[in-house]
Amino acid sequence: MSRDARPIVEVLRDVLRDGPPVRLAILFGSRAGEAARHDSDVDVGIIPRDPDLPLAAELGLQARCERACGHTVDLVRLDRASSLLRWEAARNAVVIVANPPHELPRFLAGAALEHAELMETLGDAPERYRRRLAETGRQDTTGAWSTSR
Repeated sequence: MSRDARPIVEVLRDVLRDGPPVRLAILFGSRAGEAARHDSDVDVGIIPRDPDLPLAAELGLQARCERACGHTVDLVRLDRASSLLRWEAARNAVVIVANPPHELPRFLAGAALEHAELMETLGDAPERYRRRLAETGRQDTTGAWSTSR
């Protein structure tokens, strides 16, 4: 965990004590590592104890987190997120709350397995796509690809 993440983690932990109850809450993204800028948002992933947590409760939690840490908070339901987003969150997760304690390794292992299965299914498709773009297109000054016909 970066030094910059510690104060945010402590503030968010205090907010999460007031509920709604979560099994897991993690900080991820740029604020979890060394890549944060002063205007970076705060990415928080949660797995609520109640899988049917109402949207109003999620939005209330997000608002309380934003007020407490003074930054925009992107609150992500990890139990409903895509495999790729779960993997991104797992790669640099900083635990805020894990209750019970095995929730973090459980989430990390699940995200890694989902990602491995997805990559096996995709095979070399992403690389073939990149090669095809390189063969048939060119990048213009904006970085966009256009066909060369």
